[in-house]
Amino acid sequence: PEAELRRAACLACAMRDEKEFIPDLIERITDPSDLVVRAAKAGLVSFANTDFGPKNGADDAAKQKAAAAWAAWHEAKSR
Repeated sequence: PEAELRRAACLACAMRDEKEFIPDLIERITDPSDLVVRAAKAGLVSFANTDFGPKNGADDAAKQKAAAAWAAWHEAKSR
């Protein structure tokens, strides 16, 4: 439940290049903590070499939109 633990988990997934955790990182894009969102986004950007957002301090709607974009990218990449 602690944001710092969720943030650390996101960073660990990216650092280990564990692509099977991409769906988990996408879920964290909608996290209530901006620190967690930024860590998840950093991990996803490292896998995708592109940025689907959200911007720092984004509201819930922007986070949902970014999560949908990341999910679409992941689905297309998985085909």
